[in-house]
Amino acid sequence: MATKKVTSDTVGKDQLDPKEEKILDWILNGIIVFVLGWLGLGILLSVGGLFRLWG
Repeated sequence: MATKKVTSDTVGKDQLDPKEEKILDWILNGIIVFVLGWLGLGILLSVGGLFRLWG
């Protein structure tokens, strides 16, 4: 059976360092907060329209 030899150069190349990971986490959290906020605002305006709160 053939085995693939892995060199130390290829190990960890696809991994991010902690600083990059933290930046990507902030970006992802910002996108999630924006989408959930937009959805919440839409629901609030819809429910307010049903109860004629806006005029």
